[in-house]
Amino acid sequence: MATAAVEDNSHEARQSPSPAPSSRPLSPIQEHEVADHENDSDRDHDDAATQDVSDQESSCSDTSDASSAATVLNFHVDSDAVVLVEKDSIKTVYQISSCSIALASPVWCALLYGQDSKDRPAKGEWSITLEADPKALESIFRIVHYQFDQVPTSPDLDELFEIACLVSECQCTHLTYPWASNWVASLGEHPSLAEEDSLYAQCHKAIWIAWVFGDIKLFEKMTNVLIITCSVGAGGKLTNTAGTPLDDMILPPGLLDMVSDIRMTVIIMMLEAVGFYINHLSSGDPDSKIFYCKVGKDVRECEAMMLGSVLPKLVQAKLYPLPKGSDVVLSILDLKTTLDHIKTIPYVGRDWMPHKSHEPCCFIVRDLVSACVENMPIPLKDGYLDHLISQAKVSGIQCNNSSYQVLRQEHAKGSDIASSASSEQESDGNDSSENIVESVVATPA
Repeated sequence: MATAAVEDNSHEARQSPSPAPSSRPLSPIQEHEVADHENDSDRDHDDAATQDVSDQESSCSDTSDASSAATVLNFHVDSDAVVLVEKDSIKTVYQISSCSIALASPVWCALLYGQDSKDRPAKGEWSITLEADPKALESIFRIVHYQFDQVPTSPDLDELFEIACLVSECQCTHLTYPWASNWVASLGEHPSLAEEDSLYAQCHKAIWIAWVFGDIKLFEKMTNVLIITCSVGAGGKLTNTAGTPLDDMILPPGLLDMVSDIRMTVIIMMLEAVGFYINHLSSGDPDSKIFYCKVGKDVRECEAMMLGSVLPKLVQAKLYPLPKGSDVVLSILDLKTTLDHIKTIPYVGRDWMPHKSHEPCCFIVRDLVSACVENMPIPLKDGYLDHLISQAKVSGIQCNNSSYQVLRQEHAKGSDIASSASSEQESDGNDSSENIVESVVATPA
């Protein structure tokens, strides 16, 4: 076995190293090998023994050299294999029970015993190399080897993301059943998702965590965050607020296309709602039943003041003439912030005293844009909800059936909104824009 110091199975031991776990003089596998050796009395041992000694010394030397520069963790008193992991030039050696990890994961089982697996050496250690995050792998190995007291109770976002990647790739999410619910719930306490800037840059990790463990609410919330904050970067690729292209991220299948489609749908809805507002104010239609004035007096004068004050501000923001949705590189959030700052000059009546204030009429553009964002389609396309429900059962995260039904209804409603929005902004305003306008404006008595 490796000659490097072995870490004890407790968190305190990492700071104060203690001796390796005590072991029997011979492990069951070693006992079996000794018995086979003693029973094989008819074989000529001279040349074979010399070769065995040479091979064993070479194997031990290689292992010793590798282990001497690595952190060694022993998970079982009778460990019969070592797992080698290297990340950022840091090597870690895990001494494990091969049977335990084979039972835990079909991927690991195939690696050890499958058709393409390496033959177990007659002498020396059974060595396996894995590509994984060392800390995440340690957490799963703790579970596999029944060291439950050393399983993390509240991993941070990065650690839980790596655990989610590992159990998804190795098909062993079921191992996390006693912990997954608390792990996901504890994410809200970490500053990585509590601080706005960090949330925008890290939400894709929370999306993958929710996807693997089946947390529907977290998935919906974090996907919405990604949708409203992503923008078009260099080369026409969608990027997050940190400038990382979305297609470089680990995301659920099809999510990138869905994010792009919903982003475009909402931006078109926002532009069409503003365009409908401008066109209506410009038409001067005396028979119109839509009134943007919220006061109910001097309505036409108030609306004329709106038009005269909002157009220059749209021009300054390079949003008039209104661009096509496909030409907007801003995120939904940035476009909304820009439009929110477009406040019209309030009309002041001059016919009698006291004059009624038209200040409430100044925020129509802001209200229209907010209504578009609030009507954003639900990011739970066909198959997503079923997958999340299935994963929740595997990981132990619970959501009652009534919640599922509500989500399905919301998804159906969101799909209708998305389908009603045009793919290109070439019309004078579609039904979705008119519905949003009618839900915002007040009709004077």
